[in-house]
Amino acid sequence: MSETRKAALLIVDDDPHVLRAIRHLVRGEGYSAQAFTSCAEAEAELERSKPALIISDYTLEDGDGITFLCRARELTPEAKTLLMTASTTSKQIQADARARGIHAFTEKPWDNRELLSLIADLLGAKSA
Repeated sequence: MSETRKAALLIVDDDPHVLRAIRHLVRGEGYSAQAFTSCAEAEAELERSKPALIISDYTLEDGDGITFLCRARELTPEAKTLLMTASTTSKQIQADARARGIHAFTEKPWDNRELLSLIADLLGAKSA
């Protein structure tokens, strides 16, 4: 397994079922993953660790994903960022995310193969 496949991911979503699903998916591909239900918890972790990729939902109980990912990039500028949303205004959210420097965007519900391919692309790995 390559070093890229062993990359650390940090995932933020206020839905524990979504967190479990994504964490299970990425761990099955050899990534390590930490999951948090709030921006505050995730930001505290970013003070201690430097994940290669940070994935956040757009709508969170203690903030929004775009603001969180922008703050996360200040703490870990080398990390790639991925925003997810189930919002009906996803095109507007996507435009805002791109304008603010978020690396990638995907909608919920996601396709597992497409999400893994997007993660691999962000980390510079060849997708399987």
